[in-house]
Amino acid sequence: MSFRIGVVSLLVSACGLTSQTQKGREVDLHAENHEREASERRRQLAGPSDIEPFLVAYAGTDAARRELIAREVDLLESDGCPAALALLARMQTQIVGDRGRPLRVEAAVRRTELLVSDCRDDQAAVEAGRVAVRESESSQWMDDAHWVLGRACEQAGRLDEALASYEWIVKTRSDAFPFGSNDSRFLDDAWLAKGLLLEKLGRYGEAKRALEDLLDARDTHLAQKAEQALARMRDQ
Repeated sequence: MSFRIGVVSLLVSACGLTSQTQKGREVDLHAENHEREASERRRQLAGPSDIEPFLVAYAGTDAARRELIAREVDLLESDGCPAALALLARMQTQIVGDRGRPLRVEAAVRRTELLVSDCRDDQAAVEAGRVAVRESESSQWMDDAHWVLGRACEQAGRLDEALASYEWIVKTRSDAFPFGSNDSRFLDDAWLAKGLLLEKLGRYGEAKRALEDLLDARDTHLAQKAEQALARMRDQ
């Protein structure tokens, strides 16, 4: 009797697993169809006035992400910072729901980057970076958000806040190794930024330890910067 129950339980479990696999395939197929539809719709657009409705309608697709970046770059070149920043701000407010979250985070991160580099508004950049961090919480884009917030805070002279952002990336990715995700494209940059900032704060011992970890970095440009900074601190 117990053997029969065991066999039945096994069959039920197998059916459940098959059902879950089928649902996963259906979700993937739906996403592929949505992306294909978005790409086709983008090809049909008549001009810039159609862009924002397209971005809102297809916010969860790569096609929308590519179009947002392209439109931002075009506006920056043709109309300057205010127009590009306004587009990104509108996208942050008009795109709602979980499906649109990637594009909202993208808009928040790119808005922070613009305010740090091209548009040079330190306080606005810090505020935009904080929004990006809130929007990206518990998502795959948290590194991007913490990186731009760190840059914004450092440029604004908020050095302790900048250090906290860089340390978040370093600690999170270091603690994830070897069982978690340790492939952040910002990890080595965060190590370097942390080391240079510690040097700026006069915390030379901590700075040297941070920078020494970069000497064998795959990015030789970062390794050279770390070596140069360590040379400056040899007598400190």
